[in-house]
Amino acid sequence: MAKFSVKNLALFIFLGILLVGVIGIVSAQEALLRGGDSFETAVKLEPRSYEGGEIESVESEYFYINVKAGQELQMEGILKALSDSSGNRILGLYDEDRKEVAYTYPYLFKGEEESFSFSWLSNSEKDLYKYYIKRESDGSKIGPLSFSL
Repeated sequence: MAKFSVKNLALFIFLGILLVGVIGIVSAQEALLRGGDSFETAVKLEPRSYEGGEIESVESEYFYINVKAGQELQMEGILKALSDSSGNRILGLYDEDRKEVAYTYPYLFKGEEESFSFSWLSNSEKDLYKYYIKRESDGSKIGPLSFSL
């Protein structure tokens, strides 16, 4: 039977804290929640890295992010095609008036992926701006999306 000692307890606590810290670093990329089905039902995102799932061929997903006055919104990531599906992957950035300010529209063959990068500087006329992100396909199932805000 193992004897209890303060030294063993301290070592156990240290290893536990170290393990929790490593798990936190590994899981820094968050799973992308299912987006809304319109601008009105867009799901809020916070600045961080995301990994998203597949969506069906006729679906669109909507997200939004709030940006402070004069702050630059930067979004970069990878669009992926599934191994059994080719087609256009559409990703757009819209201002709060729902006008498209940046987009990518690559045709991806089965299993292909393509990097993208958006950058948009918000105005400084008011304190906070809302930008929308729309993801859709032109008829084929869409593979996962990874990106950072």
